[in-house]
Amino acid sequence: MKLSEAKTGGKYKVIRVGGFGLVKQRIAEMGILPGIMVKVLGAAPLQDPIEIEVRGNNVSIRRGEASYVEIEEVD
Repeated sequence: MKLSEAKTGGKYKVIRVGGFGLVKQRIAEMGILPGIMVKVLGAAPLQDPIEIEVRGNNVSIRRGEASYVEIEEVD
C-alpha cells in the first residue's frame, strides 16, 4: 500500500521509499525512512496535503510525494 492511500487514524510501518533526486531527499529529511512507524492524522480540505506523525513530529506531505512511500498497516 502507498502512504497516499492510507486512512486517517491508521498506524503504518514504512517498508520502502522510492522516488529519485530531490523528492527522495525531501522524504528522507522528513524522517520517513524504512522501518519507521507513521500515523496518518488527517488531510487538508481538498485532501492534499496529508498530515502524518513521524517520530513524534507532525509533518505534511503532498499526496504525490506520499505515493513514493510503501507502507504496511500495523495493528
